Amino acid sequence: MKIIKYLIIILLSYIGISLILARLLISNANINTFYLQSFIHESNNHNLIISSIEGDWRGIYPSLKIELKNKTEKKNVGYPKYIELKVNIYKSIVYLKPVIKSVFVENIYYKNSLTNILKKIELDGKIKKYIIENIEIKDSTFAIEHDDKNYNLERTNITVKDNKIFAEAVVDKNKKLILKIKNFEIENNNLINFNYQIKLKGRFDYKIKNILKKYNINIKNSDLQLSASGIVKDNNFVNNKFNLNTKKNSHIEINENIFKNINAKFILEGNFINKLNFEIINLSFISKNDNFYEINNFASILNFNSNKINVFVDSIFINTSNIISDFNFFTNSDFNFSGTINNFKLSLPLNNINNNYFFSGNLLKSNVSFSNGFIKSFSGFVEINPLNTILSFDSKDTIISYNSVIRENLIFDSIKGIINIKNYKNPKLNITSLFLKNDDINLTISGSIDNDKDLIKLYSNIDYVDMRNITKYMPLSFMKNSSSQWFQKSFIKGYSKEAHILINGNLSDYPFYENLSGISFAIFPISNLDVDYKKDWIPFKNVNGKAYFNKNKAYFISEEINILDTKLNKSSLHINEVRSPELRIKGVLTGPFSDLLKFSNEAKLINVSKNKVNNIKGNSETTFKMNLAFNGSENRYESQIKLKNLEYNIDEKNKLTDLTGTINYKNEIFFTKKEDFIMGKYNQTKIKFSLNTDDKKNFLISGKQKISLQDYIENKTIKNRVSGKSEWYYSIVVPSFESNNKKIKIRASSNLLGSKIDFPEPFKKESKLKNNLIINTYFADNKFTNIKIRYKKIVSEFKSLNNMTGYINFSGEEIQIPDNKINLVGKIRYFDLSQWKNIGDKNVERNYLNLLNKIDLNFLTFKNGDIVLDNFYVNGFDDKKNFVFNKIVVDSSKVKIMASGKVEPNNITNFKINIKSNNVENLLNYWNFKHGLRKSTINSNINISWKGGLFDYELQKVYGEFTTNMKEGRIKKVGNRAIRIFGLFNMDLLVKRLSLDFDDVTKNGFFYNSLNGNFRIENGDIFTTDLIIKGPSAELLTVGTTNIINETYDMQVIASPEFGETLPAIALIGGPITAAATYAAEKLAKAFGKDINDLIKIKYKVSGTWDDPVIKIIDKRKGVLDDIEDLFK
Repeated sequence: MKIIKYLIIILLSYIGISLILARLLISNANINTFYLQSFIHESNNHNLIISSIEGDWRGIYPSLKIELKNKTEKKNVGYPKYIELKVNIYKSIVYLKPVIKSVFVENIYYKNSLTNILKKIELDGKIKKYIIENIEIKDSTFAIEHDDKNYNLERTNITVKDNKIFAEAVVDKNKKLILKIKNFEIENNNLINFNYQIKLKGRFDYKIKNILKKYNINIKNSDLQLSASGIVKDNNFVNNKFNLNTKKNSHIEINENIFKNINAKFILEGNFINKLNFEIINLSFISKNDNFYEINNFASILNFNSNKINVFVDSIFINTSNIISDFNFFTNSDFNFSGTINNFKLSLPLNNINNNYFFSGNLLKSNVSFSNGFIKSFSGFVEINPLNTILSFDSKDTIISYNSVIRENLIFDSIKGIINIKNYKNPKLNITSLFLKNDDINLTISGSIDNDKDLIKLYSNIDYVDMRNITKYMPLSFMKNSSSQWFQKSFIKGYSKEAHILINGNLSDYPFYENLSGISFAIFPISNLDVDYKKDWIPFKNVNGKAYFNKNKAYFISEEINILDTKLNKSSLHINEVRSPELRIKGVLTGPFSDLLKFSNEAKLINVSKNKVNNIKGNSETTFKMNLAFNGSENRYESQIKLKNLEYNIDEKNKLTDLTGTINYKNEIFFTKKEDFIMGKYNQTKIKFSLNTDDKKNFLISGKQKISLQDYIENKTIKNRVSGKSEWYYSIVVPSFESNNKKIKIRASSNLLGSKIDFPEPFKKESKLKNNLIINTYFADNKFTNIKIRYKKIVSEFKSLNNMTGYINFSGEEIQIPDNKINLVGKIRYFDLSQWKNIGDKNVERNYLNLLNKIDLNFLTFKNGDIVLDNFYVNGFDDKKNFVFNKIVVDSSKVKIMASGKVEPNNITNFKINIKSNNVENLLNYWNFKHGLRKSTINSNINISWKGGLFDYELQKVYGEFTTNMKEGRIKKVGNRAIRIFGLFNMDLLVKRLSLDFDDVTKNGFFYNSLNGNFRIENGDIFTTDLIIKGPSAELLTVGTTNIINETYDMQVIASPEFGETLPAIALIGGPITAAATYAAEKLAKAFGKDINDLIKIKYKVSGTWDDPVIKIIDKRKGVLDDIEDLFK
């Protein structure tokens, strides 16, 4: 009892002392200012100082009121004016430390880091200097630092009571925060145990680092509404629920991942110990690559006890390619899936994904791509688990591509059936009635592929297949692309029904090409098949038969095939190796040869016009073999064409008949064997020729034939001058079909033995002589071009017969072809112009100069009638206005001639000529002229023109002037008119009829020292006023005209028997003479130094014809001079 008594006394004493001390503390509060000021500084409020402390004790809870003062007044920053504390005396006595009943503060500004705050709370809790039961803070501001970021809580109201915290505040001016925490414990600066409830709503613009130690979150200008509640125990979330709602303008970045235009509503509920439920009511956003994502009605259960996650989604669209690019998942994967999955179910273990997983869903218009293929727009049901995969197809408009298996993309209108895959390490594939259908094929596949047992057993039934596209559905292992391309191009029409394919054997041996144990067999009944087996060849049409495939071999059999009106009998097609196939076709074509030509035309083996084909009659039989290779090796073709009495009408005048023989064709080469020829008749003349092909695949036709040139010449002038037959050798080169050159090259040659050419030199040839004629030309577009002819020493070349541009070179050398018209060049031994004038139709006027571009000819002998010119050279050219003869030269011992001239386009010819000879007598004798001249020289200049061409001159058309100077000659009696023309009169007759006595000098003719005169010619009249003949005994002056058309005289002659000292008088000529005569006579008299009446001895009038001239002495009864004057009045 004494102990209890002492304890009570001690307790009461303690209480009493405590009350006394408390009262002393309250009454002397100012004494504790330093302690409270230190606490404020520790709160980073250095600008606050305690101005006073007042104590009050009313009732059982004494109180303190602390007055605060702000050293610096900062705008927009609130500081409390006072803090009011109430103390629980009784509890303080019991706990032996101050127990603060309540703390009330208003408009406080508190700034510190979150770490320091937790440290201080934890430190104060450990030391337990005091106990605060309730805290109430109103309208205050808290600035909390965390990770270099300031978070401002304004208009904050906080109530702390009974280990519970209730707070509401405005965060960063635009977010409303409500926080409830109770039962919290702090350890190592972390809240480890607490119950919480948080609501936060507003616009966020934060960067938060190191969330869960690896995530950096950047929230940009986003409207968010967050709510969370639950329990945190031992730093683990227990029984928690988290809700998040966003608006479409939200933008969040988590590390490198960007989420734009977020519209979300999802719930996270549970704990990280047992089970966690995650539910997405709706979520949509746009990624950093502008890909749109949307998830609705998503539910997930994460069970930590069973280490499994289960996911359920009503409908979800997945594009793994977007996910990989947006979030860098599976960056090395070449697999991509995109599509909608309905009733999505997924179960995955957390520790070992290879066991006890499950996935199922209904695929809708989905797409899958992988390294060497893809499947687009497939639908159906899929179920995947560790034991097997079940694919149930119900697809429309599905596209399948598998580069290593099929050749091209396959499009199916419908795919139905089931595929079951078991044992993934050595999978077994079971196919149950897999039906595939499109416009090309209706196919049903059943069977199995067992990798474990190394077995394959597939059966395919093909209700229908379009043969044009059959190789699209053959595996690449079955046929190479080159072979497949041939089938695709060659099968232009046709189908097969009720075809069957059976594959059975060891999978490792498939397709059983080298191993005979397996079965790979197919049969295709073929109907209405058109086969274009080689480009541009006439195809086989409406082929019916059966195609068989047995492992690596294939063959086709048909009894009869039509090619136009020709039957292909006993035809077959064989392929010995489908991987590297060579197609072998053989058969016999029997029918009209015209069909074979049409076939060959289409195949471009030949190029024969339709008209010519229609003009061919008769049959042929062709046995052929074709080997078409698709592995890069050369194709081989071989055929024999037997001609059976073919008939071909070349034109109305030419015909080939009774053609027989065999033409061989092998590997694009036509030929006749050495011992074989094509025999027949050409216009009833027997012919024989051979056929071959050169290394450029040009066709070579060669033969020899006895030919009459007359049969091939259309020009009547030439035709009438050619006769006889000669052996001709000919070769024809027809360009290959591949050549861009379409000109046919022709060469023909003959020695012309037996043929006569009745043309003047240099072309003349007698039938018994041999002269080689070689013709080379090209034929294209129905005309001959580049014509080269070599005959004797003459070479000619022309661009074409229609375009007479070329040259003729009589010297035997090839020269350049001019741009237009014809060049005549070279040396000619003998040429007689008068002979050539008689050739051709004289009624047809020809201007040969219009054809000429240039003349440059040397004639050893040039003849025109009796005129012979040796060493005759002529050079001329077309200057595009006139044909100009710039140089004509005769340089012989008998005569020298220099001339030039031109032929104008209005058909006027002009020439200037100089003729010189040292012995006119010899010259005229050489020309076979009968004349009365002896010796004499001559130098004559002639300037004449005529209307007409070079060879169209007529005497009545010639006009112009000429001068003549002759010396030291003698005129003797002659009867040739040519000398009369030359001398203008018959000198012998004239002299004899003169009344003068000249017998002593005229017995052997009239000698003259000179004969000079100027002449003018026009309309057939040659007129002179000054023909003066001077001789040793007489001088004559002749004035007047002679008409060379009518061969008449109209002249006067003044004769003087002597000159010099013995010059007799000259009688004036009377009669109709022009005034020029008087002038000439006076001039002559003055030259002698005499009066004219003294000089004239006699005057005569000469008239009449050349054969019978009339010479009359004029009457002297009048004055002679007067008579002359009367003549010229």
